[in-house]
Amino acid sequence: DETYLEGIRIAEKIYRITSEKDYLDKAFQINEKRKSFTLLTSIRKTQAKEFGGIPISLIEQENELYRLLAAYEEHIFAEKSKKFPDQGKINFWEEERFAIYTKYEDLIKTFENEYPEYYKLKYDASTMSLEQIENYINPEQVLIEYALSDSNLYIFTIGRNHSKLINQTIDSSFLSNINFIWKQLSEPQFSYEVNKAFRGYCSNAFTLYQYLLEPIRGNIKNKNLLIVPDGTLWYIPFEILLTSPRRDSLVNYRNLSYLIRSNSISYLYSATIFFEGTQRLTQPTKGFLAFAPDYTNLLAQNSPSNQEYLESFRENLVPIPGVKDEVRNIKRQIGGDIYLDEEATESRFKKTAGDYDILHLAMHTIVNNKEPMYSKLAFTQKVDSLNDGFLNTYEIYNSRYNARMAVLSSCKSGFGKLMKGEGVMSLARGFMYAGCPSIVMTLWEVSDKSGARLMEDFYKSLKRGRSKAEALREAKLDFLKKADNLKAHPYFWSTYVVIGDSSPLFKKNLSYLYWLAAILLIAAGGLLFYIRQQRIKKGREAFKPDSLLS
Repeated sequence: DETYLEGIRIAEKIYRITSEKDYLDKAFQINEKRKSFTLLTSIRKTQAKEFGGIPISLIEQENELYRLLAAYEEHIFAEKSKKFPDQGKINFWEEERFAIYTKYEDLIKTFENEYPEYYKLKYDASTMSLEQIENYINPEQVLIEYALSDSNLYIFTIGRNHSKLINQTIDSSFLSNINFIWKQLSEPQFSYEVNKAFRGYCSNAFTLYQYLLEPIRGNIKNKNLLIVPDGTLWYIPFEILLTSPRRDSLVNYRNLSYLIRSNSISYLYSATIFFEGTQRLTQPTKGFLAFAPDYTNLLAQNSPSNQEYLESFRENLVPIPGVKDEVRNIKRQIGGDIYLDEEATESRFKKTAGDYDILHLAMHTIVNNKEPMYSKLAFTQKVDSLNDGFLNTYEIYNSRYNARMAVLSSCKSGFGKLMKGEGVMSLARGFMYAGCPSIVMTLWEVSDKSGARLMEDFYKSLKRGRSKAEALREAKLDFLKKADNLKAHPYFWSTYVVIGDSSPLFKKNLSYLYWLAAILLIAAGGLLFYIRQQRIKKGREAFKPDSLLS
């Protein structure tokens, strides 16, 4: 990562000296190559399999080998996590894994040797240029991409037919600002030092705005922002930044000058991933699918050999109030299928998810920062011979979904280990890899009632034809408008963010516009008729004979 940052620094210096846009473009493309490049190549590899002319039987063979590799990986990981691991089992599983991996490598070589189009697509390492993005981006949008080193903050700003790069010097206080805000959002204190916390929040949120967005304020006015964060910026929702300093000495989170008041915001792993889009051969045949599991029955039958390892997670799976009402209310708005309680199983999700356009998962998340591929979504704990009730990140990576949007309405679904250049290794990232171009995820714990209300309002706006970012913005602003002093704290309303494609899912409902137009036409017609009648009346009176007037 340091090599890439040094390349950006050199290209930016030459650009300042020469004013030649080619060097600005070079700096941007270097930054793009360090942005989620592993994810980009993984997505291209998946698309290469689909569009590279490989027979479906070979793709299924690869998927099966990959599934077996993942299963042995989990067995090994679970055994090593035990207090007294069985080294004999570990050795056996490692030998099996090696044998399967050899077959997997041979199959990939077959792909590359016999299907050249696949090979070409898989190893395409190109990134989008500034000119391409300037031509593709919507006039109402602005792309903001950050590069963060120990001493410099680079801000690439790209709009329709224009680009620029700003370089700011930073020090440890910049990271302190981010850490303070993150702690205020993820671990708020509502019972003591309330005034101190409020002053600290306002000061740090405005300071971060001055660093991150004030230098490009003229470019982002009333625009839809596409933000590619870097480093620890991934943990901060930009909409909670303050565009002006606090003026009121009283603790009042409701009336602060949040960025969300002027801009809708969505986040991207990289500009190249976003503008290339996600191609798919299969279109979903159904609409909305939601899961809201129940955790009252944790004594599963037919437990796998790693039961001891999984029990440590099951101890924390308490029922979540409000999630069933959440998915029921959404179904009432847009229709679809929901699975609750005992029906909300991992097995059912794996069988049905590929058929739906929208996936909504309201459940517990178990984050594993040391081993991100073992972060999990916790379904109802009905264990069978193939599934243990937990959907791991590595299983999501090995799946293929056709949904245009996945909503992970669970705690910390967008949180995970931060990898330099790559970003946060989260469950949400797995859904992006598996084919979902748009993810709604959470950055910290979700307040049950607040989250349910936000999601209900989010889908209401979506149904009216709003973009995902604008729909989420409207839901948050409405929540903020109605909130009391406690619930107005950003902890309650800003944890949900949109990452990826933010385009609308529903066509705008124009029927109300037609009715409004009809009413206006009728009213206008009535007014014209009234004016005409008044003129006729006045005309008759003006031409009456004098004798009649006397």
